[in-house]
Amino acid sequence: MRVIEHFDFNKHPFMFNYNAKTTDNLFQMFHAHQGLEFLFIEQGNGHIIIEQQLVPLHPPMLFIFQPYQLHRIHVTASKEMPYVRSIFVVEPHALEPYLLQFPSLRAFFRRTWLELLPTQALLLDSEQALALKNALLLTHSEREQVKTYQQEQKDEATALGALNVLRLLRTMPDLFLSQLNNRPLREAHLAEQTMAWIEEHFREAFSLQSLADSLHVSPHYLSHLFRQDTGSSITEYMIARRLREACFLLETSDMPVKDIALKLGLSAISYFVQLFKKHMGITPYQYRLKRRKSFI
Repeated sequence: MRVIEHFDFNKHPFMFNYNAKTTDNLFQMFHAHQGLEFLFIEQGNGHIIIEQQLVPLHPPMLFIFQPYQLHRIHVTASKEMPYVRSIFVVEPHALEPYLLQFPSLRAFFRRTWLELLPTQALLLDSEQALALKNALLLTHSEREQVKTYQQEQKDEATALGALNVLRLLRTMPDLFLSQLNNRPLREAHLAEQTMAWIEEHFREAFSLQSLADSLHVSPHYLSHLFRQDTGSSITEYMIARRLREACFLLETSDMPVKDIALKLGLSAISYFVQLFKKHMGITPYQYRLKRRKSFI
């Protein structure tokens, strides 16, 4: 399991995939990464799980995934009903310098990047979807005009395209600020309740029995249902959440690695280092050094 992807943003700080199409029977992805992602879904049938919420797909939709935010995409596709999407993934620290001359847009970008958002799944009307499609097509066309070896110019075209998406997003205040208002509350699915429990307790020593007791079900039933509904085990989800927090602390604080392990409910630093290296490909010490060098 490698639920946290480590993109090499030192080489390619901006990633863009235009109008990708899948016609296989089933498309699934459960991951997080260090980038800020904008996912525009033009066609597709299925759902996305984000922040303990299961969101049915009703294209056209725009999703925003913040750095290290776990999300699972589950889409059924066919030749008649393909899964069609375009994706921006940007390294926030690399994009921010482009915004220095635009303080209002920069403030909006930092909110999108750093703050808790009122919603991360935006239902678009036809006019909004067309404006976004045109912006994505322009980015694609500009990248196609650049020769393969001119990576810096490709990155520039992608960065400017991401700024265009931000500008469009800022013109959708009703969507971005009020979409969750005046909607009836629904009963949370058991998998969502499990994710919410993990969000509250991932810094403690993990006990499946305690989790199951809090939800008034048996550990076996809960484990079976969670894997069935999310495609991942509860343990895998817990590990991914802890690693997300570990990456954040390594990057933004001077906290010793042993203290980070303890903060995540892991008493043995050797186990934490082994776990981190298994899923991230490098040790916590190497990760901290690599991330800080990238900002010098």
